[in-house]
Amino acid sequence: MNNQVKVNQIALILMLIVSGGKYMSLPQTLSQQVGRDAWLVTAILLAVDLVCLAMLVWAVKLNKSKLSFNQTLNHCVGKVVAKAILIVFAIFMAVRLATLYSGVYELFVATFGIRTNWIGFALPLAVLVCFGVSKGMQPLARTNQLLCVIVLISLVAILVLPARNANLSQLMPVGQSGAKKLLSVSLNNGFWFSDYVFLYFVLDAIKPSKRVFLPILGFFAIGATLTVFMYVLFTGLFGNMAQYTDLAMSKVSQFVVTSAVNGRIDWLFVTIWTLSVFIKILIFTFSLYKCLSYLFDAKCCKFSLPLGIAATSAILLPLLVTVNDLSQVVSSYLRYPFYAVQYLLPLTMPLMVSIANANTTTKEANRVKQK
Repeated sequence: MNNQVKVNQIALILMLIVSGGKYMSLPQTLSQQVGRDAWLVTAILLAVDLVCLAMLVWAVKLNKSKLSFNQTLNHCVGKVVAKAILIVFAIFMAVRLATLYSGVYELFVATFGIRTNWIGFALPLAVLVCFGVSKGMQPLARTNQLLCVIVLISLVAILVLPARNANLSQLMPVGQSGAKKLLSVSLNNGFWFSDYVFLYFVLDAIKPSKRVFLPILGFFAIGATLTVFMYVLFTGLFGNMAQYTDLAMSKVSQFVVTSAVNGRIDWLFVTIWTLSVFIKILIFTFSLYKCLSYLFDAKCCKFSLPLGIAATSAILLPLLVTVNDLSQVVSSYLRYPFYAVQYLLPLTMPLMVSIANANTTTKEANRVKQK
C-alpha cells in the first residue's frame, strides 16, 4: 500500500470532505433543535474543529522521526491505553461510515427516484471501497486532486444559483435560541464533525513541507465557509419549514432548476458533488482499516483482505439500525468517549508527538553509543 501523501493533497481532501455528509440529514436535525440558529451551531463546531486541526497539524510538523499514530500512543500512554483509544476510533469511524452510506442511499432515492434494496446498493459500493483501500492513501489523494475542481464547481453552482430565491430575513433575530441552548446543541451534535481525524492515520506518511499550516488550515476554512453558507441558504429558502425538510442538498438543488433554461441540470450538479461523499467514505474506510491494523498488530504496508472486509463491513450497519437510532446511541452512551478522541486528543498531540520523538531519538543515540 502506497500511503505517502503531500500537504497540499491533505488540504484538498479536507476542503471537499468537510461538507460531505453535513448536507443531508443534519440540517433538518439542527433546525428541529435550534430552528433558524442551525447555521450558528455549525459555525461553532467548525471553529472548534479549526482549533483542533491546528493542533494536529502542529503535531505533524513536530513528527521529525515519522512515527505512526500507534507508535506515538505506545510511547506516551502504553499499549493498553493505546488499544482502548484505537477501539474508540474504530467504533467512531464505523458509525460515521454507516451514516454516510445511509445518507448517500437516501439522497439518490430522493433526487433520482431510483430505489433498490440495501444489498443491491451496498455490494457494488463495498467492492469499490475495498478496492480503493487496497491501493493505499496516495491513489485516493490523487483521485481527489483530479476530481476536486469539478466537484467544487458543482457545489458552488448548487449553492449560488438558488441564492437569489433565499430570504435571509428568515435568519433574524440571530442567536434567538440563547447561548446556553446553542452550547447544549453543539455538544450533542459534535459527532457529525471532526473530519480531520483521518490525519491520525497518515501521521507518519505526510511528506515534509515548508508550508504546513497555511494550506491545510486555509483549505479547511474554505470548506467550512461553504458548509456554513449551505445552512444559511437552507434556512433562507425554507424558513420555519426547514425542520420538516429532510435531505437538504436534494431540496436546495431543486431551486437550480428555476435558474436553468432546459432540463434537470441539478441532477448533474448533485451527481458530481456526491463524489465528494464517496471520497469521504473511502478516506474514512482507509482510516478504519489502519486503525484495525494497529489494533491487531498487522502490517500496514501490505493489504490484508480480512481487515479490508472488516473495515468495509460498516456498510451493513444500516441494515440493523437507522441513522436516528445511531444518533441516539451516540448521544446517550458514546458521546464522551468520542469527544475524548475528537477534541481532547488533538489538543495533547503536539506534546505526545514531542515526547515520542524525544524517546526515539534517545534510544537511537544509546544504540549508537553501545556499538
